[in-house]
Amino acid sequence: MYTKLFYIILFMSTFFYSKANETISYVVEQSSYNQKPALKVFAKFQTSRNGVTNLNFPSSMWGEESLKNHFKNFRTEEDSEILFNESEDLIQIKHADSLNYINVSYLIISSENSLEIDFVNYFRPFISKERFHILSFSLFVTSSLSMNPIYDIDIHWKNFDKDFLIHNSFNSNITHQNIKGIERDKFNQSVFIGGDYQLDEFFINNKKIVFASPVEWENIERNYLLDLVTKVIKIQRKFWDDYSQDYYTTILTPLSNYQDINYIGAGLTNSFMALIGDSSKISKDDILNLINHELLHNWIGVKIENKNEEKQYWFSEGFTEYYHFKLASKNCLSNQMESFFIKKINEFNYLLNSSQYNEIKNDELNYDSFWNNEGIEEIPYWRGALFAFYLDLSIRNKSDNKYSLDDLMFDILNDATNNNQTIDKDYFVKVASNYYGKDFGKLFDKHIVNGELIPLDNLYDRNKLSYSYQTSSKGVTYLKLLNDKNNLKIIFN
Repeated sequence: MYTKLFYIILFMSTFFYSKANETISYVVEQSSYNQKPALKVFAKFQTSRNGVTNLNFPSSMWGEESLKNHFKNFRTEEDSEILFNESEDLIQIKHADSLNYINVSYLIISSENSLEIDFVNYFRPFISKERFHILSFSLFVTSSLSMNPIYDIDIHWKNFDKDFLIHNSFNSNITHQNIKGIERDKFNQSVFIGGDYQLDEFFINNKKIVFASPVEWENIERNYLLDLVTKVIKIQRKFWDDYSQDYYTTILTPLSNYQDINYIGAGLTNSFMALIGDSSKISKDDILNLINHELLHNWIGVKIENKNEEKQYWFSEGFTEYYHFKLASKNCLSNQMESFFIKKINEFNYLLNSSQYNEIKNDELNYDSFWNNEGIEEIPYWRGALFAFYLDLSIRNKSDNKYSLDDLMFDILNDATNNNQTIDKDYFVKVASNYYGKDFGKLFDKHIVNGELIPLDNLYDRNKLSYSYQTSSKGVTYLKLLNDKNNLKIIFN
C-alpha cells in the first residue's frame, strides 16, 4: 500500500515537474574578443535531477554551418564537467545532483573577417561598435529538460549606452524583458538588433507594429519602405481577417557596396527581417517581391507550420509566392497593377520549364539539396506557385466561382490556430479534396510528389484564357499567358 502510494506520488511529481515551463535568465553585455566587438551572455538554467544538464547551441541552421565558430569562452560558475557534442548541437554539464541551477557565461562574436553584414553571413551573428544583428539561435544557449520545452525567459540588457537602441521580436527599447510561455522553436526563430536603428510605430486595430531601420539609405527611400510595409501589413491582415498579434516588427537593414540586385529576408516569430543591397539597380517591384512575400510568412510558414520543413516548401514557399503576387495585383501594390500577376505567372512558368531540375521529385528537396544547390532551391517556389494557381482556378471552375483557393487557405489557418495542425501531404490532400474532389490525391502525387510539369494549357483552355507558345533565346518552349483585359477579368472575377 505504502509502496504503491510512493510510486504514484513520485510519478505525479515528475509529471507536474515536466509540465512546468522551464525558466531561463539571460544577461547580455557589450564585450570584446581579440580586440573586436562581441556580446557576452550570462545565463541561468534549471538543472536536471540526474546530475547531467543538457544545453543546446546549434552548429548548423538554415544553411549556415559551423555556427559554433561564433561561440567562445564557455564557462560555468559551479564545479562541473563540460562536454561538447558537435554533431548533436549538445553541451552536457555534469554537476552535483543537489544543484538546482547552473550559471554559465560565453561570448558571441562576428565572422572573423566580416566588417559588415553581407550576403555570405546574413544568418550569422554580426556585431560592431555601432550595431548588432543576430538571430536568437546563434545568440542564446537554450536548455531541454523536456522533449518540447516551453520557456519563461528573462533577458536583461546591461551596460549599454542610453542611446544604444535595443529592439527585437518581442519588444522595443526595454532593457529588462520578460517573455512568458514561449516554445523553444518560436524563441529560436526570432531576431535581436541593437544600435543605430530608428523606430517608427503605428497601430492596426489597436495592435502595435514597429518598423525598424537605420536612417541612412543611399539609393532607397526609407519613407517608401515604411509606407510599403504599412500598406502590406494592412492588406494581409484584412485578407486573413486576423488581428490577433499584439506586437509585430519589421526590421530592414541596408547593405552597402552592392551594385547588383540583392536581397534576402525571413519570416520569424512576431517579426520579419530583411537585408537589402542598397543599389541603384534595385526597383520598387524588387522590394515589393521581398516585403510582400516575407510578411506573408507570418501566416504561411509561421502560423501554418510545415510538419517537415523542406519537404513542404512547395507550400510554405510556393503558396506564399502565389499569394504575394495575387494580393499585390488585386490591391495595386505594383506599378504594373493587375498585370503584375500575369507577369509573375509567366516568369515562374518559364523559369521552371528552363531548369534542369524542373521535374525533380519532392523527396529529393531536402535540407542538403535545398540549402546547398542554387539550381534546386528555387524549384519549390516556382512549382508550388504554379500548383497554387492551377488549384485556385480549378476550385473556382468546379464550384462556379462559389469557392476559391482562399477558402481552402482559411480552413487550413483555422485548423492550425485551433488544432495545432501542421502541413503534410496527407492533411493537405484531405482538406483540398473537399474543394477539388476525390481525385485530388492523384493530381497532387503527379505534380508535387513526382514533380511532373503542370499542364497549364488544359487549365487555360478550361477557363477560356488567352495564351501563346513562346520559345526563348535558349530554346525553351513554354506557355505565355496574354496580358489582356479578358484574362484579367476571368482571373480576378
